[in-house]
Amino acid sequence: MMKQWYTLYTKANAEYKVASYLREHGIEVYLPEIRASVQKSTPKQPFFPCYLFAQLDLTDDDPSLWRWTPGLRRLVSYGDWPIPLPSELINVMKHKLAQNNAAAGVAHSFQVGDMVRITEGPFKGMLAIFDGPMTPSKRVRVLLMTLGQYLRLRLDPVNLEVAPPDSTAKPKRRRRTRGHGRRINYRSG
Repeated sequence: MMKQWYTLYTKANAEYKVASYLREHGIEVYLPEIRASVQKSTPKQPFFPCYLFAQLDLTDDDPSLWRWTPGLRRLVSYGDWPIPLPSELINVMKHKLAQNNAAAGVAHSFQVGDMVRITEGPFKGMLAIFDGPMTPSKRVRVLLMTLGQYLRLRLDPVNLEVAPPDSTAKPKRRRRTRGHGRRINYRSG
């Protein structure tokens, strides 16, 4: 028989431990990872918590290797038979996650509390307050003041731009006195 891909079910937060152990013993392992937010500084985390994939030959490999791996619960099976996965599925998954992680690298420069202008969609031209990124999506949250209440919207960051500083400032009221009740006489002209 030849090596096939199988799904491994691990204990919570043991994916990296199991992957490392199996790699040390010469087994090819694929642990799909995704960046938790659009910011590059955030670490990657497992795309399927508690699951990873290993290429095994169940007839030739030592069964104690995957049965007694620390942190591994079992091979995903139907009854007593482990279910093999087509290698094309693993290749497609690798390709799609690589694309997704590359797109997540397109970080925005907005900070929480920044005033932004919406450039596309039904709220085009309106000002909003940047509320932060959403995980694991590439979208962000903004707060839009409408009808005296804040409306929380989810938008793509490419549909936002930094609002000019003058658009957020309230018009200044002219001073009426110089202090101690001395009035200021503004002359027109």
